[in-house]
Amino acid sequence: MGAILSLVGRLGDDPEMKTASNGTEMCCFSICNNVKRGDRETTNWFDCTAFSQRGEIIAKYAKKGRQMFVSGSLEMNEVTDDNGNSKAFLNLTVENFELPEKNVPSSPKAAPVADQDIPF
Repeated sequence: MGAILSLVGRLGDDPEMKTASNGTEMCCFSICNNVKRGDRETTNWFDCTAFSQRGEIIAKYAKKGRQMFVSGSLEMNEVTDDNGNSKAFLNLTVENFELPEKNVPSSPKAAPVADQDIPF
């Protein structure tokens, strides 16, 4: 089990649905957040993956630049490039998320009711 991480940040691009070689549906996206330390500000990027229904909801409602909260297990993946150099990447497997209200479509507005339609 990896470390658990919770963060709030903004999406760097629109989330993208992908299908793994075993047929598993997943949503891939990146989130950035800014950390201020004195006069210095640093931007951190986190690659995230959400599976099944979580991924479908994120892909449908989350858009580039929107703020969201994610929480899940942080894992390091190592790959070797064409030159034989080993590189490590951190990936957050999303277990929980929240989208601010403005990200979720609002329900249709009710039409105004004329006074003569009210039964009292």
